[in-house]
This record gives sequence, structure tokens and C-alpha cells, in this order.
Amino acid sequence: MVTLSQSVMNTRRRQLLLAGAGGLALLPLGLWCNVSSTTRLFSACTDFNNQHYISALLDRGEVDFLIPIPARAHDSVYLPELGHAVFCSRRPGNALYVVDVKTKHLIATINLPQHRYACGHGSANGRYLYTSEADAGSHQGVIGVYDSTQSYQR
Repeated sequence: MVTLSQSVMNTRRRQLLLAGAGGLALLPLGLWCNVSSTTRLFSACTDFNNQHYISALLDRGEVDFLIPIPARAHDSVYLPELGHAVFCSRRPGNALYVVDVKTKHLIATINLPQHRYACGHGSANGRYLYTSEADAGSHQGVIGVYDSTQSYQR
């Protein structure tokens, strides 16, 4: 049983934690990778104006790139053979964002088929990118397979 004083204390603790974390709103939590002997953290983030980004931070804390995108993303996958970072939309998004890490530019936005939505995660084995997706009607989980050597053709 939670008493009123415990409830107030928990609320104050949450407010304090949120206030302390407020300055970290753009600090992404994501995937650390070594890219050309430099360690980068790839992640998606959102600012206080609700603008969404895909980003990379260098291990020294500097922003490597910060690219605005129209909707929230979640997970990222690094494909070292191509020097690409692919960011997956957050559920129920419908796009994958491909960044050339060397040029720091968004080089492709891949839209999922109309009857699919992204579930936010992916992995790669070199040539193929695998993404967690779901059928929009049944919500049954499916795996999207994209050929990275063929412009990420599904």
C-alpha cells in the first residue's frame, strides 16, 4: 500500500530526475561503432520542439552529424562494408533512413510497402539488412529483407 507521502515523494523524485535529464534531451542512446578508427554512437533523438533527428556522436562527445527526419526513428544498424548507417522508424513508422557516414548525408529514404509498418529494429549480415516489421491489418510480425548491394531493394 502506497501512502500519500510516498506518492508525493515518488512524484518529486520523478520530477527531479526529469528536470536533471532535461538537458540531455538530445543525448541519444544507441549503437557504438568503430568507423575509420573513430568510435561513433549512432542513434535517433528528438529535441524539445518535437523535431526528430538521426545522429552520430564521436567518442569525444562532439556531434558528427544531426539530420532532421519527419518522424521518430529508433534503432540503427551500421554496415561497415558500405559505410552506411541505417536508421529504422519507430513503430508504427514506415521508413528506413540511410546515411553515408563518410559524407554525413542522408542518401536514401526507403519506404516500407503500404501494408507494413516498422517495429524499430534491424540487423545486417553484410549484404542483407533485416528489419522487424508488422502487417498493418493483422499486426502479425514479419521480417523485411533488403539487399544493401542493390540500393536496399526489398
